[in-house]
Amino acid sequence: GKGAARSHNVNQGDSLGDAERRLFARKGKALPWNGRPAIELLDENLALPDEADVAKSGALYLRCSGGREDWQPRRMLTTPSIIGFTLNRKGSTERLRDRIPLTDIRSVDLFEHVNPLEFLHSGTLRSSLVMSEDTPLPPRGEAGADAEGSAKPKTPRTQKRQESQSRFRLTETGDLEHVMTDGSTPGSNSFVIRTLDDGWNSGRTYLLRCSTQEDTEAWVAHLRLMSDAAKYTHETSLHLGLRIKVSLDRFYHAWPSQAFWGLMIAANFICNIWEAQEPDGGAELESLFKNLDILFTCIFSFEIVISLLSSWFLPFWRDAWNVFDFIVVALSITALVAEELPVLSTLRLIRVFRAVRLFRKFKSLRIITNAIIGSLVPVLNTVLILILVTSMFAILAVELYHERGALQGTNDFKNFYFALFTMYQVSTGDSWASAIARPLFYDLPPEPGDMEQDREVTDYSPLIFFSTYTVVASLILLNVVVAVLLQNFQNCVDQDNNNIRMEATEKAFRAEDLAPLDPILMSLSAFDEPFLIERYIRLIFRRLDTNKKKKISWLDLAAGLREMPFSPCIYFTVDDFDVFTNDRENCDQDGNLDEEWFLVLFQDQLERFYHRQLGRALVSARHSATSQEENVLLSLKMIYETAKRARKDDRDAEAGVVKGR
Repeated sequence: GKGAARSHNVNQGDSLGDAERRLFARKGKALPWNGRPAIELLDENLALPDEADVAKSGALYLRCSGGREDWQPRRMLTTPSIIGFTLNRKGSTERLRDRIPLTDIRSVDLFEHVNPLEFLHSGTLRSSLVMSEDTPLPPRGEAGADAEGSAKPKTPRTQKRQESQSRFRLTETGDLEHVMTDGSTPGSNSFVIRTLDDGWNSGRTYLLRCSTQEDTEAWVAHLRLMSDAAKYTHETSLHLGLRIKVSLDRFYHAWPSQAFWGLMIAANFICNIWEAQEPDGGAELESLFKNLDILFTCIFSFEIVISLLSSWFLPFWRDAWNVFDFIVVALSITALVAEELPVLSTLRLIRVFRAVRLFRKFKSLRIITNAIIGSLVPVLNTVLILILVTSMFAILAVELYHERGALQGTNDFKNFYFALFTMYQVSTGDSWASAIARPLFYDLPPEPGDMEQDREVTDYSPLIFFSTYTVVASLILLNVVVAVLLQNFQNCVDQDNNNIRMEATEKAFRAEDLAPLDPILMSLSAFDEPFLIERYIRLIFRRLDTNKKKKISWLDLAAGLREMPFSPCIYFTVDDFDVFTNDRENCDQDGNLDEEWFLVLFQDQLERFYHRQLGRALVSARHSATSQEENVLLSLKMIYETAKRARKDDRDAEAGVVKGR
């Protein structure tokens, strides 16, 4: 195969050494743990906190993803710095199965009930249907309470899971509603914790469920309070420079601040219009406009300083809009300081371009502006052809009509530059027939008092020359330029809208279907041949097997995945390992996984990934693509499901034959 893995630079033709070096290169970027081995950091941060540090603990259910997609009972506890998840009751010595630093929480929100069709699209309904056979919901009032008296869940290693009974009912408003066996709906009594992409949990979203709405609201309020307190404590512990940067960033990106900057840009543009309307308004108006110019320049300079400090240093210059703002403000300040210099005084004209900064404040205007800029490059090829054709006709016009134009006292074809502008005038249709072409029909200019119809036409070449150019340039090439511009403009707009829609779709899937191994699976999906996929999976296993025992534990797998150069890095929890190994049924007695089982399980995860990606593409197509594209995706999904059932039937038949023997 000649394709390349998309998530990082791993080529299918690499040797094992080259691929390993590419896969596990750190790209010269400091890792989140500041150079410490990930295996040490994971082992250290999963220690169970002291009970004296626990602010609140309770029994609830955590939705597991990555293939099993069921609800598992957990004891959740909070300390002043983290949220922890464990299996055993309070006072147990078991280590945490997962942790969330409170400073890395992006938001804690109630998981609202939505329409069942939306549940079907996003996967939430399917996820809510799958409940563990050995994990019934706790009685009303116990979830969220102290978990000391809760029974220890059975080991699910040999337990089989099945879908719980479910049904639909009509609500009072006539909407279709899915009902669980305990009478609740999939979206009720649930809340979601979203984390930062560059944090410890790598942007993972946690979906949790209590038995009552009161417990859910109490947990949400508690987690929000603890998160705010932890973030405040963290900010106060920073040195002065970072505290100022965080405060300025929060101030600059707040909605009132953005509205104020947009209002100032609009007010400055109105003042420019007023000044252009009164060019000779007298000394009083001139002084007023000068003072307003100084005021707006100071305001925009203050904005640039805040923006620069809040995103210090490289992030500011990586944004093209920030660079444009800086150039406009810098030129405005230069024009005010060097007002007496004749050359620099013309820089005051740059004030007009301040209005362009208004485009970045509004999402719709920004999309159109980006589309126009993005469509200019493809149009340049067509414009270049138009310029070449116009230049060719300008050269011919100088050769044919230079002397005749001189006799008639016109400068239309005096030299190449005059002729080029004249041909441009012809292409625009501005009086080209009466003012440019018709006088060339005659050798000499008309005498005073002569009528045009009384003169004798001596040359018919202008008729052919200008008619040909008009057809080629005006009717063909100009329309081609417009067509190419519109096509690329529409493509850019569609691309921006697709990006927005994909971000929304990814956000919707984040809580339900995003599996931790998806970045690696995306790389594997780029390979064309099965043997390359197998070779790559074995390469990953050998790199994870740092002890060369031909077996890896959860800690080896989690640490190795975390050190891979993905952004955000892969966060692999104990629950993820249980899902990956089918509750460790594919592990030995010590909980270790050998290479052959690793290969089989990774191939199974790749098949699930194909299914998820096809489902996401189908959901996206229903909102944007044509019916033909949606039908193609539906056909692919039908073929996939048919092939999957056929493989299952073959395996069942083979197992039956073996059992009969």
